[in-house]
Amino acid sequence: MPGMSDPTMQSLLGSVDRVDGLPGLPADLSWSPDGTKLAAGLGDGPVVIIAPGGSPDAISVLEGHDGGTTSVAWRPRDADLVASGGLDGAIRVWSASGAHAARVHEVSPIDWVQRVAWRPDGAVLAGIAGRALVVLDDDGIAHRFDDHESTLTDMAWHPRGRAIAVSHYGGLTSWSPRHADGTPRRFRWKGSSLRLAWSPDGRHVATGDQDSTVHFWIMKSGKDLQMWGYPRKVQELSWDSVGRHLATGGGPEVIVWDCSGAGPAGTEPVVLDVDGTPLVDVAFAPAGRAMAAVTDGGTLAVWDMRDPRASGVEVDLPAAATALAWSPDGRRVAVGDAGGGVSVAELAT
Repeated sequence: MPGMSDPTMQSLLGSVDRVDGLPGLPADLSWSPDGTKLAAGLGDGPVVIIAPGGSPDAISVLEGHDGGTTSVAWRPRDADLVASGGLDGAIRVWSASGAHAARVHEVSPIDWVQRVAWRPDGAVLAGIAGRALVVLDDDGIAHRFDDHESTLTDMAWHPRGRAIAVSHYGGLTSWSPRHADGTPRRFRWKGSSLRLAWSPDGRHVATGDQDSTVHFWIMKSGKDLQMWGYPRKVQELSWDSVGRHLATGGGPEVIVWDCSGAGPAGTEPVVLDVDGTPLVDVAFAPAGRAMAAVTDGGTLAVWDMRDPRASGVEVDLPAAATALAWSPDGRRVAVGDAGGGVSVAELAT
C-alpha cells in the first residue's frame, strides 16, 4: 500500500505530502473541482484516485485502459465523474466513488486517445485520437470531426466553451460543436504544432512547435507572431489567470513573455533557471501569484510571479517528473514522477 510523508519547507512553500507505491507511473493528473481528490492516469493502465493528505486507505484504483492511460480530466462542478483516454482508443467516464460502472466510448480501433477535456461548464466532453476530434454527451458521441490533414497533437476549449481548437501539422483548426455542419476556421502554418493553450480571455492561442518556436495567434484576425531561439521543440505552455503572461518551455529554462498590449513582439522575456535539465511541464496557478515548473532532472520549482526575477523555491523529487497539476484554488501543486509516486506541495499562507 502506498505510504505518505509530511516534511515541512519554509518560504513560498509549506508542507509537502508524498504518495508512493502507485501501480505505475503517473502520465497525467487532474484535481476534482472541490480540490479534495486527485486523479492520476498511469502509463501502465490504471486510473488512481488519491485524497492528498489523507491515509493510504483513501487511495482507490480504477481499471483504466489496456496498454496505458494517456489523459485524465475531472468533470467541472462534479466531484464524482472523471474522464480518461488511453492507448486502447477509448474514452471512459468513471465514478470516482465507485457508485456506478464506467461508461465506455470507442473512438478509434487503431489510434490512441491523446487528450480528453470537458467543456468549461461540464456539459460535454471532447477527445482526440488520430485525425479525429469527438464531442460526447451523456448518450455517447454527439459530433465527430475528421476533416484534418494530419494527426492531432493537442486540443483546448475556448474559455467560455464557444469552440474547440486542435493542433496538428499545418497549424490550428477551430471547430464549433454548436454548428456541427459549419466550416471550421483554419489557421495555417507550414510546420507541426505540438501543444496549444488558449488565453483566458479567448483572444489568443499559443502553440509550441516542432521547429523549436512558439506561435502567438490572434484569433479575431488570424494573424500570428513567432518567437524563436529555443533549444528544443516546445511542448510546455501556460497562460497566467488574466492572460497577460505566457510561460513556455522548450529547454532547461522557463521563458515568460509579456503578451499585454500589442503582444510579445519586440519585448524581452523573463528567463527563469531551474536545474539545467529539460523541462517536463510549466503551469501558472489558476489564480494568485505562483507559477510552477518540473524537470526531467527531478525538480519542482515554484516562483512568486509578483517578483519573477527573484529566486524560486526548489523541491527535489525522487525521480524525473512526469506530470504537473495545480489544485482549483491554486493553493497546492501536484507532481507525478518516474518513481511511481505523487508529491503535493502546499503554498505557504
